[in-house]
Amino acid sequence: LWTQELAGRDGVRQRYAFTTIEGARLRTTYLGVGTTRADVIGDVHATFLRIGILLAAVLLVAMLVFWRGLDRLVLARVRALHRATDRLRHGDLAARTGPHHGAGELGLLSRDFDAMAETLQWHSELREHTERRLRLSEARQRAVFEAALDAILVFDDRGRLLECNRVGRELFGLGALRPDHRLEELFALPDGAGTTATLDRDRRFETQARRLDGTEFPAEVCIAPIRNQDAPGLRVAILRDITDRRRAQQALEAELHRDDLTGLLNRRGFRAAAETQLKLAARAGFHVVVVAVDVDDLKTINDRFGHEAGDRALIEVAAALHDSFRDSDAIARMGGDEFVALVFNPDARGLHELVQRLPRHLAEERLSVHVPLEPALQLVLLLPMLVQQQLQPHQSGVLKCW
Repeated sequence: LWTQELAGRDGVRQRYAFTTIEGARLRTTYLGVGTTRADVIGDVHATFLRIGILLAAVLLVAMLVFWRGLDRLVLARVRALHRATDRLRHGDLAARTGPHHGAGELGLLSRDFDAMAETLQWHSELREHTERRLRLSEARQRAVFEAALDAILVFDDRGRLLECNRVGRELFGLGALRPDHRLEELFALPDGAGTTATLDRDRRFETQARRLDGTEFPAEVCIAPIRNQDAPGLRVAILRDITDRRRAQQALEAELHRDDLTGLLNRRGFRAAAETQLKLAARAGFHVVVVAVDVDDLKTINDRFGHEAGDRALIEVAAALHDSFRDSDAIARMGGDEFVALVFNPDARGLHELVQRLPRHLAEERLSVHVPLEPALQLVLLLPMLVQQQLQPHQSGVLKCW
């Protein structure tokens, strides 16, 4: 019912707690239990210590559980994100944060990171594929560039030679390209094509190309601009050596314009040469004389001595005509036994010499033919008429003598 502090006989003060004890035949009796302050304080301290230890244990368990949950839900994601970021930084585009992103801001960050990594990987694969195709394309173009049978030259709008394939280097005698190599050193642009800086469309022409040693050769050239915004002003020239073609054309023209038997001009060749000579004579005011020679009784020679003798007679006459006229004169076999010569800008002295030279050469050629050709060779020329004709120095026109 109450507590009271009392001192015992030994002088030690104790604190007593009293309570009543009720009995049937007894009076009210009080029961007191005493203890010292130190014991009470010790019991209290022991109780608080046990409670503290229990609370500490509970708190430790709670902290461990909390840390475990924090590690699982937050820190593990942060570590995964950090590892993936480090791998991505070192070039591993397959780095991902993991399949379980969870909710919250870390989950969104992880998903965004994985999406970014997938995009980077896709772009990297696309770039590698594009680079492989580009390398393959460059290899093919380089192979075609170097294996081309024509010279391929790349130059800029200032005429500087930037690139040249193997055929071009061999054709022009180029070694390693230098900045001072210019397109104008190799060939000239035709009239009306402008300059290398103004070439804006395809050009095809023939010109005389020059090697570095100074020798020239005929060439067919095609120039086209390279239309690329990243490299404006670049042009490509494809050049072909047409020396063999020119020779073949000249040989063909010579064959078409030459008589197979005598080697003189034929009718077609004489017409072409006469047109050129007449135009030149009309422009310069010179005279032109046409001389005709006919071999009489050629049929008699063929019938009596054979066609080989007749051919030999025509050859001898052609040789005499060739020796009698100048190199600048056009001499032709018009067909059969008819010959004609076009004398360009003759004078009286030259005609006198021709009068003396032509019969002499005809007579000399007769000696090499072992058949009597006295009735066969007759000069159908009025040479005295030519001699008597007074040629004015600047008179234009054509003088025909038959």
